Amino acid sequence: MMVTIMRLFFALPVDIENKLAIEHWRNRVFPPDIRPVPIDNFHITLNFLGEVKASSLDRLCEGATELLARLSLKRFRIEIDQCAYWSGSGILWIGPEQWPDELDQLQRKLASLAHTLGVAQSKRPYQPHITLFRSKAALPKPLLEPSFTLEADEVVLFESIQKKQGVQYECIEHWTLSGQTDIDKRFGAQSLKRRRRPSV
Repeated sequence: MMVTIMRLFFALPVDIENKLAIEHWRNRVFPPDIRPVPIDNFHITLNFLGEVKASSLDRLCEGATELLARLSLKRFRIEIDQCAYWSGSGILWIGPEQWPDELDQLQRKLASLAHTLGVAQSKRPYQPHITLFRSKAALPKPLLEPSFTLEADEVVLFESIQKKQGVQYECIEHWTLSGQTDIDKRFGAQSLKRRRRPSV
């Protein structure tokens, strides 16, 4: 019997206005001959799950729904104000120097959920970031630091799919972060139930 495997990760999506603003900044401060990450792939990873059996998808999503209902997180802002290069992975990225406690809490809880489902977790300290380039050679540090404000208002479960034109990320499920009322809590946090998005 053939087992379907999906390559999954939880992330905070980047809205289209910030995607375009980041692309404009990137085009201004980096050489034009470097192949960039497509703006459609901009996101902040919360938890990388890797290869997951499709048969485990419902259990994963139900766990995320229950987790987010318990956390009752309201939307929060992330200030993107630094740019750095990781030589080990060959990634040039932008991200926050400091970030809200809500982001740390969300990342830790999703990592704990993944662990309970048998998904191995990285032991490296968490650094939220948006990948701009993948390059084996270190890129020059930009003269103009990034300055963007992202509003985290939903968590998305993405599937990473390898296509002829490159890797594409497709939304499998998403959960809105807006906080809960007492009524929401009493009747099962309907505002945080998972919602399926059609693939684009």
